[in-house]
Amino acid sequence: MLVTVPASATEPTKEASTSVKAMSKQVQEFDGVEGIQAYGTDGEGNVVVVTLPESELDDEGIEKIEAFKGEYSNVEVIEIAKPLQAYAKNQLVGGAGYAVTGQGVEDAGLCSVGFTAWDPNGDPAVITAGHCTGDDSMNLATRTLPSLDTAFTGEDNPRLMDPAPMGAFAFSQFGGPGHSEGAKNDANSTDIAVIDVDNPDLELLPQVTDWSTAGDDDLAAGIETTITAVGAPQEGQPVSKSGRTTGLTHDDDLDIVDGWSRVGVSGTDYRWVRGFAANGLEGAPGDSGGAIFQGSTAIGVVSGGTPAEGGNESFLWGTSLVHALPHTDGYTVALFVEAPKVTTTEVEQGARVPGTAPAGAEVTVTPVGGGEPITVTADDSGNWSFEAPQELGEQEYTAVARQGEYNVSDEASFAITVVEASDDEPTPPTPEPDPTDDPAPTPTDDPSDEPTEDPSATPTEDPTTPAPTDEPTEEAPAERELTIDPRRVSVSDFVNEDEGVNITGTGYAPGQVVELEVFPQNDSVNDFTLEGTADENGVVTFGVYGTNAANADVYLGTYEVRVAAASDDDAANAGSEAAPAAGAYAAGDADEPLTGSFEVVADEGAAPGEDEDENGDGNLPRTGTELTGLGVGAGLLVVGAAAVYVTTRRTKKGQA
Repeated sequence: MLVTVPASATEPTKEASTSVKAMSKQVQEFDGVEGIQAYGTDGEGNVVVVTLPESELDDEGIEKIEAFKGEYSNVEVIEIAKPLQAYAKNQLVGGAGYAVTGQGVEDAGLCSVGFTAWDPNGDPAVITAGHCTGDDSMNLATRTLPSLDTAFTGEDNPRLMDPAPMGAFAFSQFGGPGHSEGAKNDANSTDIAVIDVDNPDLELLPQVTDWSTAGDDDLAAGIETTITAVGAPQEGQPVSKSGRTTGLTHDDDLDIVDGWSRVGVSGTDYRWVRGFAANGLEGAPGDSGGAIFQGSTAIGVVSGGTPAEGGNESFLWGTSLVHALPHTDGYTVALFVEAPKVTTTEVEQGARVPGTAPAGAEVTVTPVGGGEPITVTADDSGNWSFEAPQELGEQEYTAVARQGEYNVSDEASFAITVVEASDDEPTPPTPEPDPTDDPAPTPTDDPSDEPTEDPSATPTEDPTTPAPTDEPTEEAPAERELTIDPRRVSVSDFVNEDEGVNITGTGYAPGQVVELEVFPQNDSVNDFTLEGTADENGVVTFGVYGTNAANADVYLGTYEVRVAAASDDDAANAGSEAAPAAGAYAAGDADEPLTGSFEVVADEGAAPGEDEDENGDGNLPRTGTELTGLGVGAGLLVVGAAAVYVTTRRTKKGQA
């Protein structure tokens, strides 16, 4: 609230000085008033005093403020609801430093926050490195002051930022299960930990600091990236790291995208960790657990490394999140979700209201003033839509987008105007009037001696309507669509022959050969191509599932798919304007492929890495003879221990 009314009916004529020195003297009498929160000049000749509400001030404070307003004509008073707080102290971001302590342990360790996260119940958490707990000998994490961390001072003289811990470690693993040494090529060898953040004063942000504002102890004011996805390390893309010791560092590329390294915590204690490496990415002790990312994608946390020395570049090893997170029993990285938008403000009755949101996000639209919420899913291009109401006029809505179970966007508000639907049926042409009552030609005054055998043609009943052809034009087939069911599948379902993923293309000519290409976005599974034949309804369905349940975690990640006719007739699908079905991907031109993706995610049902055979291949690949009721088996996607079976089929077993 802005108060500019003078204390008395008499308008003051004297102006308070706005110079810093004079102004400080004028308002120094307020220094003892607890309700005064700030004062200064607005740059336009006014002195501004910021106070708590009058109910929070004592009588003396009120009198002093009123007297000051009554004396000077250029005084403005702003009331605020609560005392000023340092927001940055309540915001936790990736890359921040923390100290780890425990009962009976004299020394404290220093590590870095990787990424903010969710526990399985949707409560706030942090992802960091497993070796930070000293094999579970230390279990409490407390933030350190950024202004005294090495990344800002260049010296290692840390102090705690909070009087209370950030939270307690809920799980840690360094090496194999139970902090064992682990082994190379063992999917269970990792370096990961999670902290349950139970400090109610902290606000966790899905962002990573650039350390540029550490001097103000405000890491949230300097953000390098906002995390929108978790993915496998990608070759050929720049990689960055943020941690308390060396701050924000970069490298042009990764040198290893998937492998194992011996990481030591002493001269004799080494553990095997699955992950990736960047030769030239700077790191140092204390950066452990810090965030490693490519663009806005979280790929790992700092596990270990070596400094630049003797002409050699620094070398950094990171724990790969896609392989490590399944060991945490349901913890997920927190993601930023952009609020959904609509791309039109006026629609016809019964038409669809289009909008945009993050690809694959679930969008919930709620009518303002009552009505059932509408939930739709954005396609791989981020497009979504819902049916406009029949009620004419302006309609108001709110909408949120959700990715995963707990990542929800800010609420967006929008209004659309519904207008009457136009006549979809084209107006038929007006027929020509009958030429005469008697269509026979009028004879001449002097007719010929020998008239023709058929001197007058018999007119048709509708002389303007053309006669139909012997073979009427066929109705245009339905527009092509791609449906992926489900688009997000747990790994235990993915390695179940009766579950897996159905990929269905519609709108093809009966008997047309259709090709499916699968592009796994991880390094455990190869690309795959399969051909199928459209049925009498122009539909072809492919089934995809994993065969190696003993090493199921190799299937984790995103799979991009492409469905296209092996040979297209441009005329086959021309002219159709059918709207895509709910959950389907919008079709393109007849000769354009249909594209989409599905994701295999971790769950408690999978048992990765157990019961492997001697050559590491896990279960033997299934053959086509085992696919009872599912169609003809066509091939495998195999790299090392991974195997994904692909078949052509109509539906899953038991599906109507």
